[in-house]
Amino acid sequence: IAKGLEFKGALNLQHLDLRNNKIGDVGATAIGKYLQSEGASKLEKLNLNSNEIGDGGATAIGKGLQFNGALKLEVLDLRSNEIGDVGVTAIARGLEFNGALN
Repeated sequence: IAKGLEFKGALNLQHLDLRNNKIGDVGATAIGKYLQSEGASKLEKLNLNSNEIGDGGATAIGKGLQFNGALKLEVLDLRSNEIGDVGVTAIARGLEFNGALN
């Protein structure tokens, strides 16, 4: 995942659907780093449904939401993962800084 998001084509991603891929915390951490990058500024929809993401991955995603003011993410689907209170808190913090998310 991380290598794929480093390609210049990732700069134009508007929708990223990785549902049911078992990316876990490692993959979610790569997504979190991508969300912090300039390349993620056009991303509008991110589907990470059913990926075995826990608190570590959710925390990384939360940081990505928090530290990219140019992010235009409108839809973030994290259903059916293993995110606990720590991860939910990190996502909530990130959402405070992302006004586009519905």
